[in-house]
Formats: sequence, C-alpha cells, structure tokens
Amino acid sequence: MNALTDIVLENREYRAEFSSARGATCFRLLHKPSGRNILRTPNSEDELRQNVFLYGNPVLFPPNRIRGGSFTFEGREYRFPLNEPQNNCHLHGALYEKPFSAEKVSKSRVVFRFAANSGEYLGFPHAFEIVRKYVLDREGLTEEFSVKNCSENNMPFMLAFHTTFIAEECSLKQRVGREQLRDGHFLPIGDYASGRARDRAISAGAYLIGQEHLSALYEAEEGTAWIRDLYRDYEIMYTMSDEYRYRMIFAPKDAGYICLEPQTCLIDCFHLNTPPEQNGLIVLAPHESRLFYTKIQLKRKR
Repeated sequence: MNALTDIVLENREYRAEFSSARGATCFRLLHKPSGRNILRTPNSEDELRQNVFLYGNPVLFPPNRIRGGSFTFEGREYRFPLNEPQNNCHLHGALYEKPFSAEKVSKSRVVFRFAANSGEYLGFPHAFEIVRKYVLDREGLTEEFSVKNCSENNMPFMLAFHTTFIAEECSLKQRVGREQLRDGHFLPIGDYASGRARDRAISAGAYLIGQEHLSALYEAEEGTAWIRDLYRDYEIMYTMSDEYRYRMIFAPKDAGYICLEPQTCLIDCFHLNTPPEQNGLIVLAPHESRLFYTKIQLKRKR
C-alpha cells in the first residue's frame, strides 16, 4: 500500500487505494490483468504537495473559480477565502484535503463521511454532510457521492472531481458541445465557441492527448468518456451521471496525463448573464439529499 493511503479494496481484476485523511481520494486504481495503473498516483507527500489536484480523484466543492471569492444567493452573501490571489479568486474549495471518517463494509466496499456545522467549512453558512461510497467489482470502481443539506435554508451546491488519468500515447473521446471561453485569469468572458477542429476531434475520438496544451470547459453531450491506448488493446471508460452537465478537460502538452473533470455547473456560474440555476447550480431544500454517480473501468477496445 502507498504510504499516503490507508484503505484498500481488492479483487481479482482491480486494486484500489484510498486516503481517508485527504478527502477520501482514490489515489491508485490498478487493473491487474493488464498491469495498468489507471489513475495518476503520487510517489510521496512532497510530490503530492507540488499540485494536489493532479493525482487520483480529488473532490472539488465549490469547483473551479469564483470571481472575488464571493456570490449572492437568495439575498445572502457567501464568501470564500481568496486562495488564488493572483487571479482574485477562490479555487476548488478544500474538501479534497479534509479528513473523512471511514467505514470499510467489506473487501469490495467502503463508505467515507464528512460533516460540517454552519460556518465550519470555509465559512459556508450551512450544515451539511458528504458521503463518498465506493464499490469495487470485476467491472471497475463505482462511486456514489451524496450530499445532504442539514440546514434550515436552501443550500447552493456545485460539485466536480479533478480526476487525473495516466494517458501516455492515448486518444480521447468525449462528445462535447460548446466551450465556455475564458480570459487570462481563467474566468469566463460570457461567450462560447463550438464546432472547431479540436472540438470535432474530441467528439469523434480522434484527439491525441498531449499534442498541445488543452484547458477547456465543455458542455457534455454524453455521459461517458473514453481514453484509448493507441498501441495497446485497452481503453478506460469514465461514466458519469446526468448531473455532471459539463467537462473540464486539462491535459498539458507531453505530460502523459489528462484530467477529465465531471462538473455540475459552469465556471463562476453566479456571475454570468443568466440565472445560476440555468448554469448548473443545484439548490438543495432544507434536509434534502442528492446522489451522484461515476464509474471507472478498463476494458478491451470495442
């Protein structure tokens, strides 16, 4: 087991390693028959600190950037720390680094929990509970992610995962629609683009990962993405439930990895020209729960 992880699920096909101390992140997913590590795994604490978002599947709440670190919802002002001061933004929340309690139900199942009272989590003025439930079977790793609003007011909720896959000599297929265009501070400019050669290549499965620097948020037109080995007989399938309406795709040139980030909302959804609910904001009524789903598996090419 990696020194960073403390929970292991294992069967004949897969081995998955998790850190309850670091947001219930899955830091390693190994497909045994092929010997292929699917997720990018840090080798040490020092390596992880270089960029905590580029390993495993860290959870982002709230995801991406919030301009000025604040927004207004139902007449209430919400303020988050400006943890990216060079862009005057709040970035990615802090749930990925919070300790979760862990209940290992069996060799194939584990449940992680995190609860916060009003104001305890980055000043967020709602009590809430998060559960990350993982099930490992012969088909791969499934996560059921649930959130419960434990407060007496409607709660705004936005979610993403910075899931980072090893992708050396691979292509990407994900049917995408419009891209939300951004400025030099990585914030949306209120405009979109679609139908370009890159967009068509991604949708058709002809996009070569690492051929250029790619950082783009797209509307997702299909719930499954494929990372296909060019010279080996395997492909990764990453399947997401319908709540994840958007995909942030980040793949630096020649880096050997890709971040496929299922995201429920547009970037900075409160500061666009349309209501945030139209931009993917989820509103949880008092004591309401919501369930989300993802699955990672390695399969032989079709």
